[in-house]
Amino acid sequence: MGMGFTSLAPVLPLDILRMIFEQAARDDKRTALTLAVVSRLVQYWTEIILYSTVNLHRETTCRAFLRTIETSRTKPRAFFAQRVKSLCIAYDIYNDRTVRIVSACRGVTSLTFWVVPTTWATSSAHAHTHGHTHEAITAALDPLRPKKLSILLHGHGHGHGHGHGGVGANPRFHLSFFQRTTHLAVINRWEDWTAWGGLELLPCLTHLSFDVRVGARTGAGAGGVGVQGVGTQGAVAVARALDRVLARCTGLRVCVVLLIFDPDPGVTAAGIVRALVECGRQQRQARVGVPGAEVEGQGEGRAEGSVDPRLVFMRDPEPFLDREAHSVREARVWEIAEETAAAQAQAQAAGASTGVGAGPRVREI
Repeated sequence: MGMGFTSLAPVLPLDILRMIFEQAARDDKRTALTLAVVSRLVQYWTEIILYSTVNLHRETTCRAFLRTIETSRTKPRAFFAQRVKSLCIAYDIYNDRTVRIVSACRGVTSLTFWVVPTTWATSSAHAHTHGHTHEAITAALDPLRPKKLSILLHGHGHGHGHGHGGVGANPRFHLSFFQRTTHLAVINRWEDWTAWGGLELLPCLTHLSFDVRVGARTGAGAGGVGVQGVGTQGAVAVARALDRVLARCTGLRVCVVLLIFDPDPGVTAAGIVRALVECGRQQRQARVGVPGAEVEGQGEGRAEGSVDPRLVFMRDPEPFLDREAHSVREARVWEIAEETAAAQAQAQAAGASTGVGAGPRVREI
């Protein structure tokens, strides 16, 4: 009949096609880069996925990303402000490139940042060299309102304090930068964060984790904590800081102590729990015979030998793996912590001990 035949291949609706391309881009970044050259429409779809999460672990990737921001002919600066939702700057470099990247990514809701300033010495040689950059980083961070944070805070006396960052003063947790943060992972060493105050100023904080780097032991010290572990005094310092945080941060759902480089995390956790129980005992004694006395801490209303069920000990068997705030691995930390805290609360409500008698449970990521 002379009829012409056209292709009978089905044509999917655009919304279905978009879902397929976006899922392929999420599953594999290399696939996303290939799909981006199929057409301008597919490029638009996949670039939204590609740029939603930006990981900068080296200075070279930082330079390349900044070059894209400042020279792209197809993506205006507003694109990065709107599309970059998770940003990881995981290297300890203070420079203008860091400032320009943060300034361009104003819509970030998940931030991993290892150069967050707290307070800077104005008279030291360090401040003289880096002060301007530190102020610029602070100004660039100010408009951000991240919900999830994984941070290494640096501060006064950088490089000269007891901890990694030499933080000798309280971080400025009152800043608006922290006002929407719900999940906070503190990467500083315990020598830093045990001296801090002010976490109760974060109104939305529900999930908090602290790193405790322990290292190998050469023998058992008092309280069962190894000589090269946190030590007896360290266990007391950690316990007092945790007691203070749990007492003040009433909206907190979980507080994770993440034990790193620890060959025997159960021993470390037990030492910290013993110190916590002792804190509670001392607080109860302080109230005896003092009508109306208010002594801050978790001893009030808790059974002898018990600790706050929100406190969860975890061990990181692979500490060199990245823990970006947006990562699946970090989400797993919070998931395990919530499960453990709920189980501990249930056990405590049933009258079971969650303190030194039962021995603290240490979960593994």
